[in-house]
Amino acid sequence: MQVKTNKLLKKIGGSIRQKLMDMSISTKIMVFYFVLLIFSIVVSSVLYQKIFLNIISNKVSDVAIQMLHSIKTNIDTMIDTVNDYSKMIITDEDVQTALRQASEHTNVSLQRRATLAITRLRGNNSYISSIYIFDRYGNKYAADKSIIKILKINSIREAEWYPEVIARKGGFVLVLNAGGIFEMEGSREKFISLARVINDVNSQTMLGVLVINISEDMFKKAYKGIAANYGTEVIILDNRKRNIVQAEKNTGFDIKKFLDGSGERDSNSAIWKSGGQEYMVSYLKVKEYGWKLLSIIPFRELSKESNIFSLVAFTIIIVNSFLLFIGSISISRLITVPIKKLLNSMKGIEEGEFRKIEIMTGNDEIGKLRDGYNTMIQQIQNLIARVVEEQRIKRKTELDILQAQIKPHFLYNTFDAISSLALAGRNQDVYTIMKALGTYYRTSLSRGREVITVGEEIDVVANYLKIQKFRYGDMFTLACEVDRRIVNNQILKLVLQPFAENALYHGIKPKGENGIIKIEAKQQGDFILLCIADDGVGMSREKIKHILSSQTENETSGFGIRGTIERLRLFYGIENIVQIESEKGCGTRVTIRIPMIEGGAANG
Repeated sequence: MQVKTNKLLKKIGGSIRQKLMDMSISTKIMVFYFVLLIFSIVVSSVLYQKIFLNIISNKVSDVAIQMLHSIKTNIDTMIDTVNDYSKMIITDEDVQTALRQASEHTNVSLQRRATLAITRLRGNNSYISSIYIFDRYGNKYAADKSIIKILKINSIREAEWYPEVIARKGGFVLVLNAGGIFEMEGSREKFISLARVINDVNSQTMLGVLVINISEDMFKKAYKGIAANYGTEVIILDNRKRNIVQAEKNTGFDIKKFLDGSGERDSNSAIWKSGGQEYMVSYLKVKEYGWKLLSIIPFRELSKESNIFSLVAFTIIIVNSFLLFIGSISISRLITVPIKKLLNSMKGIEEGEFRKIEIMTGNDEIGKLRDGYNTMIQQIQNLIARVVEEQRIKRKTELDILQAQIKPHFLYNTFDAISSLALAGRNQDVYTIMKALGTYYRTSLSRGREVITVGEEIDVVANYLKIQKFRYGDMFTLACEVDRRIVNNQILKLVLQPFAENALYHGIKPKGENGIIKIEAKQQGDFILLCIADDGVGMSREKIKHILSSQTENETSGFGIRGTIERLRLFYGIENIVQIESEKGCGTRVTIRIPMIEGGAANG
């Protein structure tokens, strides 16, 4: 019986869930808010006390954190002022002169001059209680509102903070009681010391160390007016969690436990119970110095200002706002989670990944959006496959046509040249031209490969021009400059010959006199630059523009320059892969810039 009941309940639950999933989004929102309204009425009375406590806690916390920020600002101002004074001291001419001329033997005149200078500079500055300068030889120069302090250590270099001051290279370090370097026995004086090196303003060599002491009373003044309300106690800790300023009243507060529980947060507040009373304890990190500011506020002091009627009204608003907020989040998640999955899938499209998305949803708007998206992805996949196949066929067809074009025209002319050489009895030249022709065809055909090495491509165009030189004699001179580092990098084959042929027939030949065809191959960063230049008749800017335009030229013989440019653009995916520089009567320079692809030729 129990099993049947469970199955029935499961079936009913599944049916209700499916009906909810099939509802439109607007209906889902209406149903959800109706349930939320009933729930809010039931739980409002239960949440009253908790929300009241939460409001008071947040208010006290905000007040405390704002107060700590104000104290931090005052402390920053005070330390910045002292820092400015320290810069005046270390650049003072008398101080610089005394420290430059310091030696192992005390110079009373220099010491008096430096002491008078720092006494004058300290003036009536209320922040500074004393100033001490230590030169390279251990001599001390001091200006103190009370008694000049005696060093407990033999040399300032023994101070625990000395390596850090040196490492700061002119920056200052803050330490409690100067790191304990002074004799303080029997004294209750407490101060923060600002220490920094003194460099020669001309040579930037180290002349000594400056220590400026700031009295604890100055830090108390930094918060005295701010923390006067609500019976607030303030504690200031240095980077070693030692008290710079401690609370005047003992509240039994365990500082270490509180800070350990706060983790790495920049600020934190918590309610602390001690002696039957509740306190709001807050802290703020002073990142610049590694300090921490803490405030301890009695909870009862702030609760006296609360008004019960305004509190009730405020509580009702907070409750309703909180519930509406929770409701909006829930509705948002209900709608946006599937959409986020769609967006994540769409991000894959940016990386070239076209995948269908599978999300659990009903036959609502989200479900229809999913189905439409998956249909679109399927169509895109089919289109990409079709385009890839078309491009593959297109490239293969273009290459076949180009290779077919070179066979009759070029081959017949070469055979005519060979026949002439044979009749003339120039057997060595016949051998040379036949060897060049064989190498040319063996490399250019390359067993059907579409990609060859840069070295092989240079051989193709060099053999082509070598054969042409037998036909045209001294019409042109060939010059090659090839960076041997790139000869094994891969390149789309048969891209240089069209430009070499154009340089010969349309550059040098119309010139009517000897010319130069220069071929260069060099590395430029992650790219290879291939250049073919001639000193022929050149061409106009309109002609260059026409060659580089998207309109295909009507070329019926030899390699088509425009077809070669299109092959390069298609293969490498770079629009401006070819640059042509030319002027009438000044020759032509063609530059092909392709990315480096290491390794030998791959099968196409």
